[in-house]
Amino acid sequence: MSGTHQELVSNLTALMQSRSLNQVGLASLVGINQKTVSNILRGSNSPSLEILEKIAVAFGISVAVLLSPGLRENLPPARSSPSASTARDIARLVEDFLLSSSQAQQELLITAREKAKESATHNK
Repeated sequence: MSGTHQELVSNLTALMQSRSLNQVGLASLVGINQKTVSNILRGSNSPSLEILEKIAVAFGISVAVLLSPGLRENLPPARSSPSASTARDIARLVEDFLLSSSQAQQELLITAREKAKESATHNK
């Protein structure tokens, strides 16, 4: 495996971890076959420029960055999955929402949309 391919594998692995993606998730995100992803990560297949571009676009980076040394060190830590208690809390909230009257549901949706817009404005 060439040095450039080793960088690709290292960077791609780090990018996948940062987005909590497995091979199937990456294949779906990029629009390629999971076997192609597997072959790239094992070093048994050098991807075409077209596939490199698809991968780069999916992660919002350039092909040059995808192949650059040191990408791993500049990535934020991997996101963790929600805990079981968080999942239970979400399930409880959804259940409460579904048991609410139609009017209460509409009011909650309006409030949630307003809060989402406020949050998006503050994060710009």
